[in-house]
Amino acid sequence: MNLRAEAKSETSIGLSWSPPRQESIVKYELLFREGDHSREVGRTFDPTTNFVVDDLKPNTEYAFRLAARSPQGLGAFTSVVRQRTLQS
Repeated sequence: MNLRAEAKSETSIGLSWSPPRQESIVKYELLFREGDHSREVGRTFDPTTNFVVDDLKPNTEYAFRLAARSPQGLGAFTSVVRQRTLQS
């Protein structure tokens, strides 16, 4: 899916990707965590090619993974993409 991340502000990171070519997508599942050792947080949202994660900590690195859900089930997650929020 070619997941990309870009810092938007001190507390938000924008994600964008190319949709998978196969079957119709009904939802996306996003997993992310602060750094490497915190617990993963999940977000589920309707089909789109971008999403902004907000309420993050300033100047902090986050790790993101994304998967598409089709009527057949959940697809494979992307490789981890890391991005740091902007400094306050």
